[in-house]
Amino acid sequence: GDLDTYCDVFGRLSEYPPKNKFDVPSGYCTWYYYYADVTEKDLLENLDAMAKHRSSCYAADVVQIDDGYQTFQGDWLDQNDSWPTPVGEIARKITSAGMKAGIWIMPTTASTASRVYREHPDWFLKSADGETAVLSGWSPAPDHLWAWLDATIPEVREHIAHVFKTFRSMGYTYFKMDGLYFGLQKGIRRDPSATSVSAFRLLLETIRKAVPDVVLLACSEPFMPCLGLV
Repeated sequence: GDLDTYCDVFGRLSEYPPKNKFDVPSGYCTWYYYYADVTEKDLLENLDAMAKHRSSCYAADVVQIDDGYQTFQGDWLDQNDSWPTPVGEIARKITSAGMKAGIWIMPTTASTASRVYREHPDWFLKSADGETAVLSGWSPAPDHLWAWLDATIPEVREHIAHVFKTFRSMGYTYFKMDGLYFGLQKGIRRDPSATSVSAFRLLLETIRKAVPDVVLLACSEPFMPCLGLV
């Protein structure tokens, strides 16, 4: 159909051609039982069970932490009290059990309670009145008001690249990138010539170049702006 044709043409013209083959892994994701209340203890109990039953129908190729490990949305390298063990050590536990380590992140977003927002309020999209553009997200207060990083700012791209490279150095090779549609919000960006889509792709290109050898799962976004990058 028309979508197949579009993807075909895009693949030929793009510097990021689509992969011819992608083996969909089986995976364990903490979100669908524990949601944001997951703790390190929960994850390790399940990891231990999967390690003991690698030949069962519950075996997983990827074990992915989904929310709950960070202090606030946007502070991805700051762990909360329910995760006393460094997440790098958690990654080593996962890989030593014969599975790939995955982690959840929202690279386009930070809550107004986050350290990154408090330290760098100029990194975020502005509304027409010059104030930070904010929407209410799904997290409980005080983590519920979300702002969107302006990917046209070089320091923002450096920050996000650093986060992904740090997780990659810890051993994480699978990233669930959630809430990506927040990166397509309309607003005033540092680069006035940028569109929502061009800024969005700039961020995804930054991430892909920072961690070229990982699986990037794109979640909650239109398909077209992600073509060739995830």
